[in-house]
Amino acid sequence: MSTENVIKGNAVDFERVTSLDGTFIINKYESAKEKAKKSARRASKKVAEQDFEEEWGEEDMIAVENKKASNSRMGNSNNTNKKQKATQEDVFKIEENVAASEVQENVKTYITHNKGAKWELIKAPETRKNGKSGRCFIEDGCSLHLEIYSHMGQLAPVYSSENAVGLVLGTGNIGKRLTDNNAKKSLYMSRDGGLGWKHIREGSHIYEIGDHGALVIIAKKGAATRNIEFSWDEGDTWEKLQIADRDIFVENIIIEPNSISQ
Repeated sequence: MSTENVIKGNAVDFERVTSLDGTFIINKYESAKEKAKKSARRASKKVAEQDFEEEWGEEDMIAVENKKASNSRMGNSNNTNKKQKATQEDVFKIEENVAASEVQENVKTYITHNKGAKWELIKAPETRKNGKSGRCFIEDGCSLHLEIYSHMGQLAPVYSSENAVGLVLGTGNIGKRLTDNNAKKSLYMSRDGGLGWKHIREGSHIYEIGDHGALVIIAKKGAATRNIEFSWDEGDTWEKLQIADRDIFVENIIIEPNSISQ
């Protein structure tokens, strides 16, 4: 079993959690028919998931992975820029009779842990960084949505490292859909391959994972800063490191993939 209406143009809104076999994340357009069907199901059965028709399957996943295997997703800005340009005009095209604006306003993020046999909405964090309740429940149509490639590289995509088992970082929002309002985006982290997520920081960030997950580095994206932040405990605590005497814009974070910090 697999899913249809995956957002795709020359870049596919699809990402693999590289440290885990069978875990993938996609952004999917939810049509008016699907929304009506889900609303009816919630009203009658209070369920928050459904199986999807076969169109985007394991073979497609493998093909995309093979195509991207030689590229660094966070460490090569030239590849990202090329992807942005190629995607800009047609990434939101699903069917000829569906307007691009309609697609863009109805995108949701799904995850699978069994190579596409079952796709599920992503459960939002129970609390935010300030300790307040997130009050976002799948049974109410609310979930966590993450950027991948569809917004032309304005925001960092879902990111993982094959050397850091279970760690996943992503920029997104909680709600009924993936919003195009970047001011509402935050940084989220999972330590168990996408089963559970934690709200890390408000705003858009770029990020990198080092030392087999022992070191996580983040920096503000698209905003002037003099600091980066890093964590030694998978996001539980963070420290600041000043890297400039004046405000700068951090465009990328690059590490030596095989190095260890301890």
